[in-house]
Amino acid sequence: MKNNGEIEVRIVIVGTERLPIPPVAGGAIQKWIQSISRPLSDLGNEIIIMSPSGPLPSSKSIRRRRSRIEYLYLNADEKLKETEGFGYYQAVAKELEDMGDVDLIHVHNRPSALPILNHRKLLLTLHNTHEGWKFTPSPKRLTPRRQEMYRLGLRKADAIVVNSNFLKNFVTSLYRIPPSKISVIINGVDTNLYRPRNKKEIRGVMGLPLGPLILFVGRIIKKKGVHFLIDAFLNVKEEFSEAKLLIVGPPGQFGIHRPSSYATKILQFAKREDDIIVMGPIYSDKIAQIYSCADLFVLYSDCPEAFGMAPLEAMSSGLPVIAARVGGLPELVDHSLTGLLVPPHNTALLTKAIISLIEDKSYRRRLGEAGRRRAIRFYEWSSVARSYNRIYQDLA
Repeated sequence: MKNNGEIEVRIVIVGTERLPIPPVAGGAIQKWIQSISRPLSDLGNEIIIMSPSGPLPSSKSIRRRRSRIEYLYLNADEKLKETEGFGYYQAVAKELEDMGDVDLIHVHNRPSALPILNHRKLLLTLHNTHEGWKFTPSPKRLTPRRQEMYRLGLRKADAIVVNSNFLKNFVTSLYRIPPSKISVIINGVDTNLYRPRNKKEIRGVMGLPLGPLILFVGRIIKKKGVHFLIDAFLNVKEEFSEAKLLIVGPPGQFGIHRPSSYATKILQFAKREDDIIVMGPIYSDKIAQIYSCADLFVLYSDCPEAFGMAPLEAMSSGLPVIAARVGGLPELVDHSLTGLLVPPHNTALLTKAIISLIEDKSYRRRLGEAGRRRAIRFYEWSSVARSYNRIYQDLA
């Protein structure tokens, strides 16, 4: 029992099947888990994080402890990742059986894993519509077994957390889950790491020119709308010949080491354009410097984003954000206050939005400063951790 009357909770946080935690190989969910673990631990919880071993030795499970946070790496043999990840979660279930007393299992983005995990208290966090819906309003693309496991998992969860009202409405309407079972807790950002810096100095170190710099950070996949951004950028170049587009991210899905056909086309086109710079993925804190050297950030998603971590990091870094008016992005980006929202699939309107911010430096600065204030006020990880801790206390 803690001094404030709360109980000490022993929690196992289960990462997804392809990438390790800490996120040495990337992954938004992996980054999320790593970011919230310390503030959850500071609240007096004992945290055990399970994930595949990734680049670590994979002959057996490995334990590493940092303060009140323990990292358990499971055998990362590819066989564990087959059959839609079920092998990995079967390995998780076996570890849980041998672990002893645990108050709560916190699973991320894999409802179909919950029927495999026999534990009396299960919390499920959904970060996006990735598993199950494939970014469509129908679960038909799932195998029949996965569909049934998905439904069972949503029903088996003692509580469900999502990061936007969009995602809550999506889940309740598609799978008929009672709204009272689902809580909305927004994502967080490290505002000390993602902060405004000396733009001129950082560009000098990175060898980037001082003209208008448009930034995209994320996976180079169709749903992120990179092709729309490139088309708009080419239009922008007709008015601002010194403008540059900087693309930072892996060429396809995290954990898959070969570029997708979509990413290959984007990369081949970028090689022919001197003003499009592709840096590839950056998994270290250097990414914070990348944000602070840009003039504006664009995420023009082709399909609904539940929330969007990169736009939040851009806001915290003092950048105005241009985003597609889809999914949960309008809950993050306040139109004409912290950025601009543009209807999807409209290159002409995206071009107009980018040009409006390049032309008006004071407007650009005003939006960026407002976004920074909003990030500090609402999105600190310590605040997100307190919201999760209330759910932990209720369940434990």
